Amino acid sequence: MTIFTFSMAGMAGQFSALNFALEFSDEDTVIVPGHGMIDHECGLSRYKKYCSVWAVRVGELHRRGMTAEEMTSDQERQRIKDMFFNKTYPSKLQENRFTRFVDRTLSADFIAAYPLTINELSNFTGEYRFDDGLFMDIKLGMAY
Repeated sequence: MTIFTFSMAGMAGQFSALNFALEFSDEDTVIVPGHGMIDHECGLSRYKKYCSVWAVRVGELHRRGMTAEEMTSDQERQRIKDMFFNKTYPSKLQENRFTRFVDRTLSADFIAAYPLTINELSNFTGEYRFDDGLFMDIKLGMAY
């Protein structure tokens, strides 16, 4: 069984992974995420709710024609961001990373994909370093 996460399938993938984890958990289960704080089933359910609220708001702003950068000034989006990080993280997510999360949400869930050939895609392979220290290495793989 393959479970696609947000990176692979947008919010549908995120909910698929969360539902899968929730199916195998109960009130005594300790959840150890790949990033974030250790939590229990209720925390994972709360996170799923926040993801839903997030996706709805980004969709609303997208339908209004706002860009990811413009969305950063939306007060409701800021409130939703604060729900994710309220008292569970030692510091708030850097705004530029959060803007990239908006970009990824838009591209994964609200903007139609533009098909590219392998030759076109190969123009985007390589190492990318962002000002905030984030590093990405893009490689092409073939699906069989």
